[in-house]
Formats: sequence, structure tokens, C-alpha cells
Amino acid sequence: MLNKLKTLFELPRFTIPKLVCNPKNPTHRYGVAIYATLIEYARSSIVLFEQNSPWGVESILRSMLEAYFDLVNLHNAPDYYKRLEVNSSLQAGRLEKEIINASNPYVPEVTQEIPKIDFQSLIQANGMGETKIYEKMKLANSEDVYRSIYWLLCQESHNNLFVLVERHFETDAEGNVTGIKIFKLRDDQRAIIDAVAGMLTNSMELIGDILAVDLKEEAAEAKKILEEMRA
Repeated sequence: MLNKLKTLFELPRFTIPKLVCNPKNPTHRYGVAIYATLIEYARSSIVLFEQNSPWGVESILRSMLEAYFDLVNLHNAPDYYKRLEVNSSLQAGRLEKEIINASNPYVPEVTQEIPKIDFQSLIQANGMGETKIYEKMKLANSEDVYRSIYWLLCQESHNNLFVLVERHFETDAEGNVTGIKIFKLRDDQRAIIDAVAGMLTNSMELIGDILAVDLKEEAAEAKKILEEMRA
């Protein structure tokens, strides 16, 4: 199954030179950036599985899901970019406020990473507040994903102690601890690979529609591989 994902991965990877976008169009600009990020996340997942070191892939998949639904919403509503701009502006604004009010030795380094943008003007111009992850998935008619898969991935990313204890302690039938385990390979590898492959496949169609670029051949080939993986 991993080999098929690697084959599928090459399809979106090699669509990058075919993407013709207007960088001044926010939907184009953010769409391409998100699409490229999805490809990078997929590559990171593949590398971890290739090295039999899948620990941490849940955090990658969580970020991939967030990026994927941003792309879905950009596709469905071209002015969705305004929500992305407001969210990014609010995040940067909060960081700026913390830097100003705090005595922090990392301030010089962090300040360099803040984009030179008038965040308040952007927020006021777009006339909306922050869009939470649940709202993003609701806009994409995918609340069920938020209440199931995404929630589980958050438990891993946020180091939920119940999850960590279950992962690293062996117990007998009575619940008594019998040992400590580490670097145990995952049982849900197939499900994660399937999710990555599905998002890559759908993303090609989404970005093709957003940019009005013909990626139908690549998307059809990806769907064929995905069907073989799920057979």
C-alpha cells in the first residue's frame, strides 16, 4: 500500500510546473500555497513510514486535514480567502501584542518572522472574526470529520495523557502494568496512508478548478491508484 502511495504522490508533485496562476489573485495565491504544502506533508508522511518510524505522523495528518479543508473551502467559495487573511492577521496580531508586553529573550528572532502587514486594516476590511477549525469543516459539510478523525488526531498532537499511557504501558487482563513499550509500530498505518492518498487525489481536482488548469489526466490516474489501494 505504501508503494502505491509513493506512485500516487508523484502525480501531484509533477503538476506544480503546470500551475498557471495570477499571484495578485488571493484565491490563486493561497490555493497554490496550500496545495504545495499538502504535497510536502504527504512526502513527510511517506518518509516516516519508509523508515518504519511513524511516530508523529498523526500531527502531520492533523495539519494536512486543516490545510485540505482550507483548499476545499477556497474551491467552494472564492471569497473564503478573506477568512484565511483574518485568521492569519489575528494570530500575528496576538503575537505582536505579547512581544510588546513581555520581556522575552526570543523577541528579536520572533519579530523577524512576523510579516510586515497592517493586520488591523485587513481585519476591518474583511469585516469578520476568526474562523475556528470546526467552522471550516462545517463550511465544507464535514462536521463528522471534526467530531471523529480530527478529534483523535488532536489527542495525539496535544499529548493527551490517556493516549500516551495506553501507547507506552503494557497491561494484563486485570489492568496491571506488566511493562513499558516504546517504538511500537502502529496498527492504523493503512488508514493513515489511505487518508493521505485521498487528500492528494482530491486536491489535484480542487486546484485545477481553482486555477482553471487542466489536471484531469493526473487526477484520473490518481483515482485509479486510489481505487486499487482500497480494493
